[in-house]
Amino acid sequence: MLKRHYEAAEKSALTDGWRHPSTDPNQEVEGNLGILRDRSRDAYRNVSWIRKGIRTIERHTVGAGFSAEITAIDDSDRAKRSAEALRVLWDDHFTRNDNPSGFDADGRLNYVAGSRMVVRTAATAGEVLMRRRRIRLSPGVRVPLRMQFLEPDFIDESQHQVDRTASRTVRDIQGVRFTNGHRSGYWLFDEHPGSMFGSLTSRLVSADGISHIFESIRANQARGRILATASLRPTKDLRDYGDAQISRQQVAALFAAFTKGGNTLQADDQGQQRLAPASIVPLGDTEEVMFSDPPKVEGYSEFVDTELRSAAAGIGVAFEQLSGNYSQVNFASARLALMEAWGEFSTWQTDTLIPHFAGPLWRWFVNAAVLAASARGEPEIFPELVSVEWTCPVRPMIEPDREIAAMKDAIRSGLSPLSAELRKRGLNPRRALEQMRKDNELIDEMELVLDSDPRKVGAAGASSTPSSAPKDNDGSKGDSDPDDSEPEDSSRNGRGVGVARV
Repeated sequence: MLKRHYEAAEKSALTDGWRHPSTDPNQEVEGNLGILRDRSRDAYRNVSWIRKGIRTIERHTVGAGFSAEITAIDDSDRAKRSAEALRVLWDDHFTRNDNPSGFDADGRLNYVAGSRMVVRTAATAGEVLMRRRRIRLSPGVRVPLRMQFLEPDFIDESQHQVDRTASRTVRDIQGVRFTNGHRSGYWLFDEHPGSMFGSLTSRLVSADGISHIFESIRANQARGRILATASLRPTKDLRDYGDAQISRQQVAALFAAFTKGGNTLQADDQGQQRLAPASIVPLGDTEEVMFSDPPKVEGYSEFVDTELRSAAAGIGVAFEQLSGNYSQVNFASARLALMEAWGEFSTWQTDTLIPHFAGPLWRWFVNAAVLAASARGEPEIFPELVSVEWTCPVRPMIEPDREIAAMKDAIRSGLSPLSAELRKRGLNPRRALEQMRKDNELIDEMELVLDSDPRKVGAAGASSTPSSAPKDNDGSKGDSDPDDSEPEDSSRNGRGVGVARV
């Protein structure tokens, strides 16, 4: 009789130490969240590879921040006016780097810095809470909204209970309240439990106005997971191995001598006998000198590379990004490795940051802006007539000549729209095209012809504007006065339009 068989399900001496409890996503971390957070933070402080990996994710997922493209959904005056009003308020409230007080409740972080801290905290601690804070409307405050960020330590993990009635079911799981399956509240401490003012008393706070930012790995997951969990042990062992290798190298660098018999060598103040450079030391008939044979150090680089590859895979970055070692790659292999890493970064952006950070931030901003405009007696804003699209940070180019040529071919062949390629470069299409229009108007006003202007110069550098000179019936240009004609190179006599090669 044949039997379906999976080797991974075998019970043998080889699998005796394989623990595989059948727990739900919340029970599997019960009692371990705090330990994992503390060890992850310690690794970020003391293990350079962990810090480099998390900083790499932070830099590539957020970069210069998510750009909001705010547009009207139709051509009505109300839609256009509402989109322009929200665009101006958003730029003034969030994108000004000199206005941190417009974003952070503590007045220290602007929009970009706050975005980076969200990624950093979510990576090291597994999750972060973003809390809406309403403030008073005043002459200097156009949008009465601030963001407060709380570490996951503020959540009281000891809160576990179930309350079932005929109409609803309330569950508290690791400090998060679910009402009929939906998040409805959080048990929060008034102070960070690890501070000098730490509080052990928590109270229930409504989930309205709180965004819980973490990567969802399993269904029905209540709390976040530490990003570097799979890399903490390998990097710790690697650090300990590095310390042992340093001690081994120190021993190998020693050139020790041992004497047997008499006491001819001179002793220092500590009673140790030393050999001085260029010294000739006489030995007695019964004396003998033996030199130590320190152990040799071999295979260190290979072991480090192997462990770092494992750590990089656990964090979700390329080995070259984590180690800084690009000696074994060329253009093709480097791009393949970075494409894998960019896939991880895109997952962070589309699955976590845009829906749970940028999305709630936009909703709270629109609500505050509408109320503020109404309170100030300004024209009404209709948010239902406005849409927003997020542009992620630019990805660095490995070889710009090849990649820019590929972008141009994709646009010219219709395989990719110009707006999509602009977004890949981290640019807001509307703003980029508006700036192009302004630049072209200024160039025309100054009567310049740039080599980079496709309206007037072709790709090969020849003029793309048709000649306005009259033509004879045979298609050739008519006769003209030699004195009125300009030479082929107008720069020789200083006349004509200046050409700037850029």
